[in-house]
Order: sequence, then structure tokens, then C-alpha cells
Amino acid sequence: MQIINSKLKEKALKILYKDKILNCAMINLLNDNKISEIEIYKNCVAIKQNRSEGWVHLSANDINELKDFIPFIKNEKYFAATNTEFVNIIANNKKIIWQENCYKLAYLENKAFTIKKYPPLTISNTNIVNDFWPYKSEYSLDYVKTRIKDGESVGYFIGDKLISWIITQDDGAMGFFHTLKSYRRKGYGEKITKYLINKLIENKKIPFVYVIIKNKNSLSLTQKLNFKIIGKVSWFELS
Repeated sequence: MQIINSKLKEKALKILYKDKILNCAMINLLNDNKISEIEIYKNCVAIKQNRSEGWVHLSANDINELKDFIPFIKNEKYFAATNTEFVNIIANNKKIIWQENCYKLAYLENKAFTIKKYPPLTISNTNIVNDFWPYKSEYSLDYVKTRIKDGESVGYFIGDKLISWIITQDDGAMGFFHTLKSYRRKGYGEKITKYLINKLIENKKIPFVYVIIKNKNSLSLTQKLNFKIIGKVSWFELS
């Protein structure tokens, strides 16, 4: 892959904006300058995040073009939010070490909810968010801190106690969603999710979320809020 520059970025965005809903995550990463490397072949675009894990995001709309594109990304190991139908094509003859499949859902109504305002998180909330994140790792504390500092976040507090929260990931997806166990089924999570949707609409962003396919509760909540499934995507690692 090539080191990104303004000319390649502009070319990639022109391709991705042909389907700005499906490609909203990659568009956000490019517009927010969170990409270190890029590769383009016809209408195929691959971008690598400038994070220690080096996640690669890929967009393609033609299987034959994608097959021709594989040699350009043959050395990459970690892929994020990639069309599930592309996984075996990208893997080619490599072993898939692990794979997690999700629905990608987007809120497409561009209509704000009537809901009161809730406060954002602060850096002091970093540890509790990280501790309850299912993807906690050696890298995650710094990442959570960055997302609280630079992303959009909403918290539900009782007194000074944070009991429910949601934050945008670096690709703009709504994530980190969690409510402390003893405070569930009281509507707190739904309230802060609605308010984050409002904030994203106000900032002219497409509210979207990834939901693990087996997570029926999260899928039910997002669909209750009129999110629509726009595809199935996978995170995976190759040998």
C-alpha cells in the first residue's frame, strides 16, 4: 500500500461518495485524517488506519475488480468492517485466524428525536469505559481516552456516578455502549442513544452502528430506533 497524500485521498473520496451510506465509515476516516496508507484500483479502495493494530478497511463493488485488487493488499493481516462476502476472496489461500461478523445498521431518516440533553464523558471516565469494553486490550486504554477527547460521547449520570454511556469510534460508528447491570431496563441506554443520534445529525454525519449478529438485544434496540440493516461486515485476521 502507498503512503497517503492529498491527491490519493481526493481520488478515493470520489469513489467512496458514489455510495456514501455504505462507505460512511471509510469516508469519515479519510475526512478526519486517520489514515496512514491507501491503495486504489479502479473502483476498489483500501485504507489503513494510523493505529498500532493497522486495521485495513476495503470497499469494492465488483468481484472481478476485487480479485485483481488482492495482490495490492497481499501483505495485510487485519481487516475491519469489510463486506462479509469478500472475506474468503481477500483471504485467498491464507488461513483466517479469527473472524467476527456484524450487521451494519444506519439511521437514515435525518430526523432528530425529541429528547433532553445529556452531558458528554470526560477523561476521568476513561477507566470505567475501558474496563467494561469487551475489546479491552493493551492498546485500548489510550484509544478510549482519545475517543472521549476527540469523538462524540453521551453519558447518563446519577449524581456523580456514570451508569450508562455511548461514544463514537474513530470511524464514526456509535459504540462502547454499556449500562451498568443494576441499572438496566430503565430506558437510560435508549435516551443517550437518541441524544447521540441528534448530535450526529446536527454535525451532518450519518448515525450508524455495528451489531454482532448474535447480539439480539442490541439489534432489537437499534431497530426500535429505526436503524436499518445496510449490510453484513466482518473483522478478521489472516495468517
